[in-house]
Amino acid sequence: MKNKIIILLEDLVNIESFVDSRCNEIKLSQFISDWFLTNIPTLEKYEIEVEGDRKNMLFISPETKILFCCHMDTVLLSKGQATGLTISQDKLFGLGSKDMKGGMAAALLAVSSLDAEDISKAGFLFYCDEEYSQKGMETMMNNFADIPKNLLCLISPESSFKISFGCKGYISFDVEVEGESAHSARPLLGIHAGEKLFALYEEMKKEFTFSNELGVETLTMVGSEIGTMINGVVLPMYNKVPDFALGNFSLRIPYKYSTKDFEDKIYSLAEKNNIKIKSMIVKIIRHPGSVKDVAIIDKFIILAKEVGFLIEKNNPNLSGYNDVAMLSSIIDVPFFNFGPYGEHNHTKNEYVSLSSIEDTIEIFSNFIKKI
Repeated sequence: MKNKIIILLEDLVNIESFVDSRCNEIKLSQFISDWFLTNIPTLEKYEIEVEGDRKNMLFISPETKILFCCHMDTVLLSKGQATGLTISQDKLFGLGSKDMKGGMAAALLAVSSLDAEDISKAGFLFYCDEEYSQKGMETMMNNFADIPKNLLCLISPESSFKISFGCKGYISFDVEVEGESAHSARPLLGIHAGEKLFALYEEMKKEFTFSNELGVETLTMVGSEIGTMINGVVLPMYNKVPDFALGNFSLRIPYKYSTKDFEDKIYSLAEKNNIKIKSMIVKIIRHPGSVKDVAIIDKFIILAKEVGFLIEKNNPNLSGYNDVAMLSSIIDVPFFNFGPYGEHNHTKNEYVSLSSIEDTIEIFSNFIKKI
């Protein structure tokens, strides 16, 4: 089995599927389609157009009870990160190896190892854009009619060999702060937009800080532009105090906000601190996901124990955002994350454990057989 895992994961990782001007998930989706024709030809394929040639894919049967939800995209390469798969003892390094191509390989190999009757109980959703704007899952919100009605659960096959269920909400937003220009030799005569932006950032971090057993989580500024706007381009003017500043922010949050309530909160913080917001755009707002009925999760744990594995439940408050929650809420089917152990998602040192993929295959196979 180890050789099968390495061969499949090497193929998956070697196909770059980050999203930028030259690359996306198209080549990976073609590989997956070809792989199903050879290895699991009995599941019926449905394609759902997302954007241009980008598409989601369903592989299902009328008897499908378990749907593995696998996002095909990865984040962009980190600085200094090599492409392809690198093997060092039990660790398989590579972009997307843990998030989530290792779990994808485990699910594919688990299902392909079953007999025809058990294969029919499993299904797959491969979807686009999870790491970016969730366009793939947004598309599914209006295209779920082909998903079998007798589903028992959705499984996102990426975790650290623990079960995670439920997730925080997610908000991404941009704020433009207005300053007042002055000669850089006399900055006190102006209002430095960049300084005001970072002052607002500090106030927002105080407002949106949450403690849990991993430590303290807070809002993150993920990008900024500071300078003077000239013909639609922000430029530094070395003899002027910047009167333009734009910040891009990301926030995982454990409770719901409407767009209006969230905007009101930010404007109120700015007003209290004498900061003038020129404009604010909430780009994405996702509510926290919850699992009301955990019976299927308890069943998964019992069946994992049957084959020798004691699986722990993760604290839902520790989970980041999982866009499978969107599909779960609209079709009213519980979801959870479980996948092989690994570390360092979204960094140049990302890896997944080879032996843990083997263990995950055994757990998935037994769960499908016994469900």
